[in-house]
Formats: sequence, C-alpha cells, structure tokens
Amino acid sequence: MSLPPSSPWEPYTTTLGATQTNPTPGSSSSLTAYQMQLGKLLFVTIQFAQTGAGSAGSGTYLFTLPIGYPINTDVTGILSSVSPYNYSVIGSCHAIVQGQANASGNVILYDATRIVLGIGKSQSAYLVGSTLYPLSTANLRYSIRMTIPLN
Repeated sequence: MSLPPSSPWEPYTTTLGATQTNPTPGSSSSLTAYQMQLGKLLFVTIQFAQTGAGSAGSGTYLFTLPIGYPINTDVTGILSSVSPYNYSVIGSCHAIVQGQANASGNVILYDATRIVLGIGKSQSAYLVGSTLYPLSTANLRYSIRMTIPLN
C-alpha cells in the first residue's frame, strides 16, 4: 500500500504468530500494516507476501492489532474457544497462492489484541494457519482489511 504524503493512514508494526508454534516467513517476504482512526472506528489494513516457502509452524495464524486502542468487544464479540464459528466479523481477507488458489473470507477478533482469518471452504469456515494457506507455501499472499469499533 503506497500512501500519499498527506494521508491519514499511519504505519504500525504487526506480527504474524500462531496459537501453537509461530511460523517463519519464506524468502522475499514482506509484512506491512496501516491504521487510521475516525471517531470511534479504527480502520486497519495488513498485507503479507512471500515468494519462497517458509515454515508453517502449527496452529491458527494470529496477526497483532495496533496497541492502545480500546476495542468495544460488546459490539465485536471474541472468537470462542468452544465454538470457532460463534464470532462477529470485523473485516474481509483474501488468501492467494499465485497461479493455484484464491479464497476470500472474514477477519475475526481472536482476543483484544489479535485477529484470525476465516476462509470459507465447503460451506464451513476454516481458520488460516498451518493446515490452510500455510507459510510453507511459495508465492503466498494475504490481504486483510477491517473496521474495528472502539469504546
């Protein structure tokens, strides 16, 4: 994402982790994140890309959100460990393997500081991680956009 000089978007540092063992990005990887607050809404965009395969790690992948914003979880809800399909969607995502696969899905609040990506597959949602669009895949991209209600 290239920003004009007077853009209200601000870069922030996000990390890509996992619920069990963190993945390792492959060669020529990039991870960028931007945020913009308008009133009681926080807009966030995250882009990840790699050309060479990395290590998948294990578990569901987690991306960190900007620090210091009080998320209104009464509105968003948080991913339930009992039922991974009992959640509120806060954005959209795409997972792309160049020349092979392309899937769209939802951005789900995992906890007050992290999100997960839910990709539709066979009419059921599956969470992106070591078994679905893993970092052990070459030519992989994630594109993430979300709107988060604040207190």
